[in-house]
Amino acid sequence: MARECGCSKAFEEKIRLKADRLKMKADNAKRKAVAGQALDQLVGYVHGLDDLSRLTNEYRDLAIEIRGVQIEVFEQFKARWND
Repeated sequence: MARECGCSKAFEEKIRLKADRLKMKADNAKRKAVAGQALDQLVGYVHGLDDLSRLTNEYRDLAIEIRGVQIEVFEQFKARWND
């Protein structure tokens, strides 16, 4: 990955750690599924991963996966709201 973006190994590790933390936060938000709050959190995490994915293609799949979680939580929120 360092060669792809022309960055140092230390910077590569920093990107990887940040993406791992964002993934963990998104997973926690999904588990909590506090509809509005979880959606806000997920939007922020997706934006963070989008920024990372500009540096490397490795985390693009992760951003797509979290977008799927975002949609799933939104659908749960809609179902609760309509009940």
